[in-house]
Amino acid sequence: MIREAVVWVLEGNASARAFYEKNNYCPDGKEKIFKRWNKREIRYIKTAFM
Repeated sequence: MIREAVVWVLEGNASARAFYEKNNYCPDGKEKIFKRWNKREIRYIKTAFM
């Protein structure tokens, strides 16, 4: 069984991005604009095989 965890991180939040990258999350190329603050978010994904 394959499970995926997905998080959205603000592009400018370097500490959050480093945290997720350290914990084996990878950006998958998906982006969106967080409309409330008009900031870009990057989607990170982690795949686990169970």
